Amino acid sequence: MKKEKMILTIIFSVSFLLRLAGQPNFPSCFHRDEIQYGYNAYSILKTGRDEWGDFLPLHFKFNGEYHVPLIIYLIALTMFFIGPKLIAIRLPAIILGSLLPILAYFFGKQFLKDERKALFLAILLALNPWQIINARASGQHSIASLFFGLLGFYLLFVFLDKKKRACLGGAVLSFIAAYFSYLGSRLDIPLLLIAFLVFFRKKIPFKKLTWSVLITTIISPFLLVLIYPKRFQGTSIINKHFFPEDKNRREELTRFYQTNSLKFISQQSRALFFEFVDNYFDYLNPYYIFRNLGEPKRTNIPETGSLYLIEVMTVGWGLYGLLTSKGSKKRGFLITWLLLTPITGALTHNFPDRPNTARTVYFYFGLSLLSAWGLDLFFQSIEKTKRRKFLSAGAGMVFLVNFLFNARQLVLYADLKIGKDRGCGYLQTFQLIKELEADYDLVYVGTEYDYPYVYYLWVNKYPPAKYHQFLKEAPPENQPLLIHHYPKRPWQLENIVFKHASCLTEKKEGILYVANFSQCKEKFGVEVTRDIKEDRVNFIGVEDESGEEGTIIYTSVADINLSDGSPAFNLYSYDQEKEEAFKREQEQF
Repeated sequence: MKKEKMILTIIFSVSFLLRLAGQPNFPSCFHRDEIQYGYNAYSILKTGRDEWGDFLPLHFKFNGEYHVPLIIYLIALTMFFIGPKLIAIRLPAIILGSLLPILAYFFGKQFLKDERKALFLAILLALNPWQIINARASGQHSIASLFFGLLGFYLLFVFLDKKKRACLGGAVLSFIAAYFSYLGSRLDIPLLLIAFLVFFRKKIPFKKLTWSVLITTIISPFLLVLIYPKRFQGTSIINKHFFPEDKNRREELTRFYQTNSLKFISQQSRALFFEFVDNYFDYLNPYYIFRNLGEPKRTNIPETGSLYLIEVMTVGWGLYGLLTSKGSKKRGFLITWLLLTPITGALTHNFPDRPNTARTVYFYFGLSLLSAWGLDLFFQSIEKTKRRKFLSAGAGMVFLVNFLFNARQLVLYADLKIGKDRGCGYLQTFQLIKELEADYDLVYVGTEYDYPYVYYLWVNKYPPAKYHQFLKEAPPENQPLLIHHYPKRPWQLENIVFKHASCLTEKKEGILYVANFSQCKEKFGVEVTRDIKEDRVNFIGVEDESGEEGTIIYTSVADINLSDGSPAFNLYSYDQEKEEAFKREQEQF
């Protein structure tokens, strides 16, 4: 018992260190979702209401997508103890992610009745690349979902053995927590619970009570989807083929249905089926398991998979061990687990034809369990050989090389390669705006980004009650834009004007302009040249009101660059006297 505690303490310590080290500065960029979690948690802590003024919501409106709430409440709890700091946004996922290997050990020990396999599972999860990057940044929902879902199944298997109603109650509460952690769990867990009832129906105690409780648990998440359908509608391929959000596409399909309903159902069902199958096998593709993290891009470290490359072998051995093992119920349940858990991801958009690993956390957990099984088989096979120490050391070295390679990729490329997808530059830009805005009448933020205002709210710790009052009093034309809102229009909060255009070419003094010079040429045909000595920026090819092209002279204020040196944002201002002086120089020349 003491040895077990010591080993688990070491595993937890390593797991915690790998997820906490360098925080909150690595990855240095906070994605818009992270900042939105942070400000909503701050608003809950201060007022009991979310960003939009809703009291203790079960789904957070955010940008119109209605995200699940648990991680935000956990962040609010963290802020209660340590204040509204950046580390508070990531700390709940770091803690849950660090505890996952320990929970997996007890799950494996209870389910497999094998301590060594359970120990290997804990070690693999502590070092797992997908687990590390998602616990460190942007994967809060997935980590929380897997933690509470796994806790629920652990308690269910304890319930089978100990026949204690408290375990059943704890399992149900854990599943509910998972439902409010991530939308994907609202399909994963019901499917796995059905499999549980099928394979272990004869062992279930208190049958009437258990069946009624678990059936209710299976049905309830679908009712939640009906009550809050927005997020499902935006990601589901079912909606894509039958109830698209795009107005023109929806009208087109409506006319098709009215013309020939049977042909409409047949054609759309066939298209849905083939897209589902294509998506499903994307998740089974070894490339997206061992060499590429797929979507979302903000957590896709180059040449890194959800499992280590060496685990191709251990997963293969584990699959062989599973298929040849005794105990048909456990074997059947685990095989079913592996077959069912990619369904959630397959029913959502894979863009661009890449699986979204955040939506199949239970699948990757199943693969890690297979990998632990394979690792156990390997050590069983060498136990009686004379070279077992040499082979054990060799296996350890191979895993170490894999770990060091992935760690290198994370350290080198977390900001360099995926900085743009993580929203690098926004936090730094609004921090700089905070320092400079007193020198200007207004700040024009030019970006096509859907909701940059949340960075402004967070950086300034904008009083939530004051923001709620703004939302109540602001006319419709000055309300914040939701994601994918069209047409784009400017709106103003305090002295910040969100222009929603990536190149600003207005001639107004007393304005601090924030835009991206590289976007001017790409999207507007405006060439930008710079005179570094004079801090002068020339916008060439700008059309005036008469349609004639000309040149506008701005003064460079500051630049915010990404890790690779490319521009994230440029800050500049207009000075009419400087422009006229420059034009006089040009005429004399």
